[in-house]
Amino acid sequence: MELETPCLDHGSALSAFSMSEAASPKLYRLLFFFIGSLLNSAEISEPWDFTGAAGLSLSSGNSNNLSYYLQFLATYEDGEREGKFGSDHFRAQSNEEKTTDSLRLFGQYNQILGERSYLGVVGEYFSDEIAEIDYRIELAPVAGYKLIKTDATTLSLSAGPGYSWEQEGGNDNAFGTLRFSQNFKHTFDSGAKCWQNLAFTPKSNDFSDSTLLGEIGFDLSLTDQWALRSTLRHQVNHRTTLSRKKEDSTMLVGFSYQLGGSIKSKTNQRESLKKAPQPKQIAPLGRTTKASTGLSLSRGNAESSGLHFAFDTSMREKHYESFYKLSYAFADHQEKVSENRLIASAQINRTNQENEFFGCGIKFLRDDLTDISYRINPALLVGRYLIKSKTLSLSLEAGPSFTIEEISQRNDSYLSAIAAQRFAWMINDDLSLTQELNANFSLEEFEKFNMTANTNLEMAMTADLSWKVGLELLFDHQPALGNVKEDLSLKSALTVRF
Repeated sequence: MELETPCLDHGSALSAFSMSEAASPKLYRLLFFFIGSLLNSAEISEPWDFTGAAGLSLSSGNSNNLSYYLQFLATYEDGEREGKFGSDHFRAQSNEEKTTDSLRLFGQYNQILGERSYLGVVGEYFSDEIAEIDYRIELAPVAGYKLIKTDATTLSLSAGPGYSWEQEGGNDNAFGTLRFSQNFKHTFDSGAKCWQNLAFTPKSNDFSDSTLLGEIGFDLSLTDQWALRSTLRHQVNHRTTLSRKKEDSTMLVGFSYQLGGSIKSKTNQRESLKKAPQPKQIAPLGRTTKASTGLSLSRGNAESSGLHFAFDTSMREKHYESFYKLSYAFADHQEKVSENRLIASAQINRTNQENEFFGCGIKFLRDDLTDISYRINPALLVGRYLIKSKTLSLSLEAGPSFTIEEISQRNDSYLSAIAAQRFAWMINDDLSLTQELNANFSLEEFEKFNMTANTNLEMAMTADLSWKVGLELLFDHQPALGNVKEDLSLKSALTVRF
């Protein structure tokens, strides 16, 4: 799951529209005016519901990858009328080459005629730089009928004539269309939601000249406002005359946040044997285990994927502590690997009452992009906690080490020394910050120096689920030939506490 930075306010939701270079300025101004007037209202009435969703991944250095998606949706229902207005923007690039850049703005208004039937109008704007679709504007009046209509489930069909204006590869075109669509939505008792949409738009005089857009999604409720969102979208464009693939698939995983509107109360007054929530600590005694993951995928004209995974577990007792960590990151573009890194470490410390400790540890690194087949560092350590409280800790440690490595198919081993600094701060029960710095240098040749540094901001959404945004820097003073010294990555992911 590659996830992403949630839209927390109205301004950040609107910022999703400003990132597509291909979008029409007139359309932007009209959409800004309409949505801005809604969001800046003195009060948001009960029928309105606003949500935003996002995901983000970034790396730079020997591999340069950026991918993000932004979504916004406003829906309205009052029993007589219903409507939805929204946007989504997905962009990815690898080594300064764009792999995905698409923008979609859409809206629909329905006037309810009876218990299940309605008349409406649908409008959509779409652009895709990679598929060379400069713009496609579609407008269609539709008539629809809800085959299923309950509090939890709806299934509807609609159809109607329409018209399309488009520019593809610099060529303008306009023609009549027909629009057929099917929409399904279900809300589970837990608050989780799933949906499936399908829209088929052929030319009115040639059904083989058509576009098809299908989407399946799932929202897993985490709190009254937060949800984990997974979406699979597939597009088929039989209308294109360019030498491009006709099909594109995209998988998006991130978080959605309810910006406004009505929120159902989930107050539970039943008796329970569960313990009351306790104030959180930065380093509680006992075992703590976390796993986090982020994922992105695009197939078709844009062939790219990204995966990062991290697992760490710690055990703390009065005079003993141990830490075990594993992280893996992979990305590819057009079947060419742009990131493939594995890091693992283990450390055991013995502490005393003065907050001093001694211990031993080992670290392993493999990074294909920097030609490091392996780097292994066993070490002996002594250190001290300068600050150690329930919500704040700061420690320093250092010691002798031995480095065994293979870089660009050259084996080497040498005496070395390591130094590390670690900081952790429980800002409040829902927000924590961690920062770590590790340095390793040769005792025989000081030019052999490498360092890793990372900072993570973690925001709790439930007792066991949190959203983490992390920045990591890898520095090698003597990189392999043709590589740069620094690698920087920014990633966001879902974190589960066991």
